Amino acid sequence: MTITSSEARTASDGRRWTLRPARPTDARALADLFAAVRREGRWLITPPSAVSEPSEAFFIGEMIRDANGLSLVAEADGEAVGNVIVS
Repeated sequence: MTITSSEARTASDGRRWTLRPARPTDARALADLFAAVRREGRWLITPPSAVSEPSEAFFIGEMIRDANGLSLVAEADGEAVGNVIVS
């Protein structure tokens, strides 16, 4: 599935964010985001020690490149703050 446009939104705290198609170059930022969430210990089951960020970035990049999937990134102030990947 291909989505080519971006859509800007405003969060309840007033922060502007954009939902846009993911690019392979987003993979590293998403791996960093996942690592930060994993360190919180609340939302992801996998412990921080179980995943290497470079290998996770590679895997995320491959999922983004998959033409049969859908990958979107939520971005605020030029930073990835969320995502959805459906394969």
